Amino acid sequence: NTKKFNHFSTAYVVGKKTGEILETVVESSESNNIYEQSKLAAEKIILAENRFEIKIFRPSIVIGHSKTYFAFNFSGLYGFIRRLVQFKNIITKANKQYLENNPIKLIMDEDVLVNVVPVDYVAKAAVKVGLSNTTQKVFHLTSKSVPKAITVVDAIFKMVGAGKPVYSNST
Repeated sequence: NTKKFNHFSTAYVVGKKTGEILETVVESSESNNIYEQSKLAAEKIILAENRFEIKIFRPSIVIGHSKTYFAFNFSGLYGFIRRLVQFKNIITKANKQYLENNPIKLIMDEDVLVNVVPVDYVAKAAVKVGLSNTTQKVFHLTSKSVPKAITVVDAIFKMVGAGKPVYSNST
């Protein structure tokens, strides 16, 4: 007879809320997208169930393994990386020097923070908390050191060999 139920949600159930986010039940939020809305709805359904000891894990943006960098997901951040590699390959086939002379221009708020967390950290923390006897229900599985988006994007462009992009805050 199962007595415990561990659920993976997302740190983004808080939607557009900013600042310090506590590890508490979210009653409502102004969402950015349907994904966040669906995760909040799932949390509400699960929390309404009282046959189990509930634990909700809220990871931020899960990336590859901290040592091997291996990832098997090609959506979200990894979808962006894959498409950037494809774009770079197409451009360099046509003109090898093009990206050196014409950097890619991105519209982005350079001060936005991107909370990424390695998959092995998420798995290890979830198992530890899942096996614990704590009565706390909500757990953020996020990174304590959060880089700016520009740092992440610059690292991706360098890794891909697409040159350093040029940033703009508006169209």
